This record gives sequence, structure tokens and C-alpha cells, in this order.
Amino acid sequence: MPPVILTVSDLAKTYVSDEIFKGVSFQIAEREHVALVGVNGAGKSTILRIIARIEHSNAGSIVRAGGLRVTYLPQEARFSSDRTVHEETRLAFELVLLAGQRMREIEHEMASAGEQQLESGLRAVQGAERLLYLGLELRAIEHGNRVAGLHGAAHVHVQLVDAARGAR
Repeated sequence: MPPVILTVSDLAKTYVSDEIFKGVSFQIAEREHVALVGVNGAGKSTILRIIARIEHSNAGSIVRAGGLRVTYLPQEARFSSDRTVHEETRLAFELVLLAGQRMREIEHEMASAGEQQLESGLRAVQGAERLLYLGLELRAIEHGNRVAGLHGAAHVHVQLVDAARGAR
């Protein structure tokens, strides 16, 4: 069974005298897919903002696994930038790009290495590959476009890149 990465216990939220929700409890395990479903005004977005530490609950507790980062992407687009899609993507995946550069350096070193050095180099390349798989694919978006001019799904994809960067 995968480890639990998020536990929400007995969460409650009120605004002045309006009770939004109470007694909300759930767990999310690593690699688990989750849907939060409810009528308008039920508090779905509020629960997500509380989990992302944007808002506070009136009661309950939230336990996050060490190293877990939660980012809230609002339903309505609030992301604006004068940078191009390409520039935003490069900022978001700077570490991934550095890993790719390091992987190429390791490959050059391996070309003239002995067997023991090759094994060590192979392990380093595999580690760098894992980082490269973290990148988002934005092939459908013209990378020279200004983010401010994007709409719909294209704008949401760039918001996801920004959320991955954790800048806002």
C-alpha cells in the first residue's frame, strides 16, 4: 500500500455566522487520483485553499508528508506575465534543464571512461533522466506567444508551469 501523503481530519470553516462545512476528513495516498465534487458553495475551493495554506480553517488539522508541496490553481485565470511561454517554461524547469546539461556532460565523460567509471556515470545519467521526466509538455502552445495573450486551456497550462515553479 502506498504511503499517505496528506491527511485532513475534522476540518471546519465558517465565515462570520455561515457554516461552509464541518467534519471533513480524508486521506490521500501517494500516486492516488482524487476528485473533489459538490454543489456550488459547498466549500470545495475553500478546502483546497486551506490545504494549500492560503486560507485558515476554524477547526481540524492537516498533516502533510515531509517534502509535500501543495499549490492551488484558482478556477478563474489570475496569472499574468509579460514573458513568453518559452521564458516561463524555462524559469519553471530551470533545474530540469540543468539536469539535462549535466546528463550531456556525463555522457561525454563516459565516452572515454573505464568500466567502473561507466557504471558510476550510468547511475548519474539515470538520476538526471528522472528529473527530465518531471517537465510539462507544452507542444500545443506557440512558445513565442506572450502569456498575457493566452486564453482557455493554453493559459491554464502556463498557470500549471507557474504553479510547478512555486513562485506565487
